[in-house]
This record gives sequence, C-alpha cells and structure tokens, in this order.
Amino acid sequence: MKLRADEFFDYRNQDYSENLYDVDYLLDTVGDKELEKEFKVLKNGGKLISLKGMPNSEFSDRVGLGFFKKMILKWVGRGNDKMADKINQNIIFYLSNEWKAISASFKNC
Repeated sequence: MKLRADEFFDYRNQDYSENLYDVDYLLDTVGDKELEKEFKVLKNGGKLISLKGMPNSEFSDRVGLGFFKKMILKWVGRGNDKMADKINQNIIFYLSNEWKAISASFKNC
C-alpha cells in the first residue's frame, strides 16, 4: 500500500472541501464538526475512517457490544449514518488504539 499526497492544503487559509473531490478514503481526526465537508469530498462509495466521530451501529457490531449498547449507539450515530447512506458512502468509527483494524481498512487503496 502506498499513500501519497497530490496536493497540500494550508488548513488555516484554504478550505479543502472546495478543492478536493472523488476521494476514495478519508481519515478523520477532527470529528463531527467536519463530517459534512468530509462527505462532500468523498467519491460515491468512498469510506470515511473516523477516530473522533460518534460511534455507530457498525462499530457496536464490530466490537461485539450487547443488545442495549448496540441500540444506544445506533440511535446516537443515526444522523451520521443517514448522511453517509444518502450519498452511498460508509463511515467507520475506530477507537484510536485499533491500529491494526485501521490499517486493514486502507488495504484496498
């Protein structure tokens, strides 16, 4: 796997969401306040890997939480899931210590 940057953006002076598009994968380290912009730059079918966003039902299924915890995370993460589903994208939440799983998400790059 090779990761590379075609362009660099000065986040203090440039809005990346106005200059990027059709991104396959995006690693979110900021959280919910940037989600709308992040989804805007992803291509159809793209994946948003989040380290700071709200855990959702995908996360609760993956880590094997019990029924009630799954229902709570499904409810609190529903807004982000709806935003992703509306544009045929995926949001995958990871705890920051899940490095092996995070790197596996990028294997198809």
